[in-house]
Amino acid sequence: MDRNIFRGLPLLCLLLAPWAHTAGAAPVQLGQSILRLDGPWKFHTGDDPRWAAPDFDDSAWETMDLSAPPDANDGDVGITPYTSGWTAKGHPGYQGYAWYRLHTAVLPAVGGSLALLGPWAVDSAYQLYVDGILLGGVGDFSGATPTAYGYHYPHYFGLPPAAAQGGGMEIAIRVWMGPWAVASPGAGGIHVAPALGSEASIAAQYRLQWLKIFEGYAVDVVPAL
Repeated sequence: MDRNIFRGLPLLCLLLAPWAHTAGAAPVQLGQSILRLDGPWKFHTGDDPRWAAPDFDDSAWETMDLSAPPDANDGDVGITPYTSGWTAKGHPGYQGYAWYRLHTAVLPAVGGSLALLGPWAVDSAYQLYVDGILLGGVGDFSGATPTAYGYHYPHYFGLPPAAAQGGGMEIAIRVWMGPWAVASPGAGGIHVAPALGSEASIAAQYRLQWLKIFEGYAVDVVPAL
């Protein structure tokens, strides 16, 4: 189902180049498609609020690819395409905070505006920033230790007016993984890349994600009933 929704347009692959803070990157018209932001993202363990700033220099950070085979899934509710987390990508045994950053340049269809679909499989909580503005997230970061709400949690983000009209955009995601998740194979951070697209397309995909979760758990609930 998801594979039929993510339809690329010519040159969309240009959006995924490592353009962090590159002046003059030409925005690409997005139309009605949804672009999965596989990256490569800039990635760094630890935590610093300055890392949300759009002008922060992340050139020395490592890169992390969030792409995955279309049929790779979480082995639970069938979420696809699913990629391993940071413990399988150079950070075995690490738990705590980490940040992902991506610079992209894209324009909505004429007369339209953009929205973001959050990553819907994350160990264990996250906050999402666009151009340094906190849009929200999944989990509670108000205490000394974050509180995770759930592993599968779709989230729709309306963008600030300037970002919704497209152009250069800096996306930063602050992730925290709880100690209980470390023992799981391939745990750590984002497992399904966020997506960018028109408001209508993102809203439709958001509803499909919740339906997928319902269907996945219904398989277990119905026999029990």
